[in-house]
Formats: sequence, C-alpha cells, structure tokens
Amino acid sequence: RPQDIALLVSAGIKKVECKKRLRVGLLSTGDELIDLGENINFDDDPTLIYDSNRPMILNLLSRWNLDIINLGIVKDNYKKINEKINSVSDDVDLFVTTGGVSAGNKDYLSKIIMDNGKLIVWRVAIKPGRPMAFGNFNNKPFFALPGNPVAAFVCSLIFVYPSINLMLGKIEKPNRKLRLKSSFVKKKMLGRTEYLRAKISDQGLVDIFHSEGSGRISSLSWSDGLVELDENTAEIKKGDTVDFIPYSNFGI
Repeated sequence: RPQDIALLVSAGIKKVECKKRLRVGLLSTGDELIDLGENINFDDDPTLIYDSNRPMILNLLSRWNLDIINLGIVKDNYKKINEKINSVSDDVDLFVTTGGVSAGNKDYLSKIIMDNGKLIVWRVAIKPGRPMAFGNFNNKPFFALPGNPVAAFVCSLIFVYPSINLMLGKIEKPNRKLRLKSSFVKKKMLGRTEYLRAKISDQGLVDIFHSEGSGRISSLSWSDGLVELDENTAEIKKGDTVDFIPYSNFGI
C-alpha cells in the first residue's frame, strides 16, 4: 500500500522479500451454460443461460492480485472435466470451479477430486452454499463452489478469500463485523449459519434483500455486505442487533 511504501523508504529499506503471485485454474461446468456473445436462439433451447459465475469470480480473483488461467466452460461429462483440470494441474497453485458439486447424476466434481487426491469437505452447514466441496487435486487445493451465483459469491468470500491469504503468508484477521440494529424479521434453522445480502439504510439500520433465492444475482449488486446469522440463532426481530460484514472487508 502507499503508506507501507512510505514506511519502508523512511526506514531506508530498498528491497523486501515478497511472495510469488498465486495462479488459479478457474472452470465452470454445466450443460446449460454458454459464454456471453455466443450466437444462440434461446427460443430453440430455453434451458440455456449465460455463465455469470466465471466472469464474477475472475474479477474477484483479479482484485485479490492473483493470476488466473481461464479454463472456460466444460459440459457435464466426467472425462472431459477430468481431462481439462488435469491438463493444467502442474501449472496452477489452486483450483476454483463452479457447478457440478451437488448430489445429482451429472454432478462429477466430488468424485473427480476423490479420484485425483482427497475430498476433505463436502457440504457445509451454511446457506447459501451447502453443496460446496473442498479437497486436494494432485496436491493442489481445490474449491468446488456451487453453481448458483449467490452461493458461489458467498463461498468465495467466506472460504476462498481467507484461504488465499493463508497461502500468501498473510496473518489472517477476523472479518470486521459491524454490530447494527436490524430493520427486518427472520426465522431460520438452528445448526446452520446463514448469510443474507444486506445494506445499511440512511437511518443506520440493516436492510436485507426481499428474496433469499440463490439465483437472484440482482441482490449482489443491491447489497453492500452480508448479515451473518450464526448456527445458534433461530429468530431475528426488528431492532435486534446483528453482525454486518461489509464487502470492503474483501477488497470489493
């Protein structure tokens, strides 16, 4: 940062040891995905959707000063996904993928991780983001994020960001949480942490987006941060104090 440069120069330090930038292999999976700009008639196949996850996460990773190998989109095919990932496994420091990680008959990512290394985590007690998987692929960390855009975004912030900091040798600090009063009511399941897209109102209260659907990408643009409701919370009433995590914590 500029202030760090000033401190180094004032102390007469000309050279410092730095960590090498990490290289990330980024891949989207799904039969339904197409790249923006493809000449597609959606009337002929209304199941198709633009791949919004990869551009979103690519931008996130770039803001975190990482080098990205963009692996594009691979259809739901075990052999093709496995070949694509293996083709760059010697050239990257970690993998981030989206989609193909639930329990459907075309969700291959967890098996691919197991067949090439070790599946350490599959399914986490958070919402959104339950089907996320984490493991080692040829001794490289592998984050298999959910296909739903909001879940992929939340998991990137909560899991990928602190892990990257640790790989870079940074001393991880707890997320700066603001304790603010809520303007909403909410009931939730015990035993699960929930992250709600939220923003601070002009009155200093926390508002949440009107819909919790993981496909509501507009909620990400609308919000300024996340409200974190821990596993021991069952109900929030108007005026209750909640934890608000600003997106600025993550450099966005």
